[in-house]
Amino acid sequence: MKPGSRSQKPYYRTGVTLAVPLTSELSSFTSLNGHTKVGVQVGSVAAMVIGQRHVPTSTFGFEVDSLEALANHEIDAAAVTPTVAAYFNLTHPDKALRILALDESEAILNWNVAVGMVRPDEALRNAIDEIMERLRADGTVERIYRRYGVILQSPK
Repeated sequence: MKPGSRSQKPYYRTGVTLAVPLTSELSSFTSLNGHTKVGVQVGSVAAMVIGQRHVPTSTFGFEVDSLEALANHEIDAAAVTPTVAAYFNLTHPDKALRILALDESEAILNWNVAVGMVRPDEALRNAIDEIMERLRADGTVERIYRRYGVILQSPK
């Protein structure tokens, strides 16, 4: 971010989490070990974090590919965004996966989301912030995401 600029107010929190089979005993990134094979997106921060722990990985071009591999029992877990995993569950009810909570102990794998704008003036920035606050307060944002199977978390 450039000096003097400010970001929009975030409206939800996301990151990278683990999707696992419904019967898995995995509970967080810290429960991964040398016998756990994790699907990661090629070149991702999650691939780096998991690789530094010497956990075996399989790389995929897209998150949904790792979710398919997980559903087909080719890997033990998939490091994906909760939104992609939730939409996968919505569209593949016969292959439902458990989506673990964000692991806040891995700060690099968690972030807040805000509306992005290129060089907005102060009036536009304030108007967008006000609109997003109103849409969040009346439940509109949550309803939109819920249609895709996504449960929003509040920003931190």
